[in-house]
Amino acid sequence: MLAIGCVTPEGRTKLALSANTSLLHKDYRVAVLNFNYKYSYRKSDFGRVESPLNSGEIVSKFMENELIGTKKFQIIDRDNISKIISEHKLNLSGLTGGISAIGNLLNADGILVGEVIELSTVKEVLSLKSTCIFTAKLIDVKTGAIIFTFKAEEEALFGSYLDALKKASEKFKSEIEKNF
Repeated sequence: MLAIGCVTPEGRTKLALSANTSLLHKDYRVAVLNFNYKYSYRKSDFGRVESPLNSGEIVSKFMENELIGTKKFQIIDRDNISKIISEHKLNLSGLTGGISAIGNLLNADGILVGEVIELSTVKEVLSLKSTCIFTAKLIDVKTGAIIFTFKAEEEALFGSYLDALKKASEKFKSEIEKNF
């Protein structure tokens, strides 16, 4: 088990992760599910806050692309995941108990799930500040063990929430590559 945390000088960054790679094999198949996101209205004193309602879907797509970029996993196509889940009328909220069932239906070895805490851009008179905060877990379907966790908090000054998300997702990929 490995645990890491750091703060970088290039901006406010917090990473927390752990990994247990003993369960992985060469053809490890991963299904990336939409991350949970509970929209909460946020007000800025001087500006407008933009936060997409589909933040969970946006972040999970970025994570899927980063996993593909590592070339360390086989990624199950998102359209197939949606189709299988809708065919079996599975409910993804409170998913922890159903990981094995969903993993078996998808013929997956692992499932990446997560939660978006914030994905927003605050536009004020002379400034623009974006924030991306999320957590991700890779869960082994057979054992139910959490084999990798990642928490990121990124800010981008004078950029959109996608800029902050891009920085966070690149760190996610870097940590996956270091640990697997």
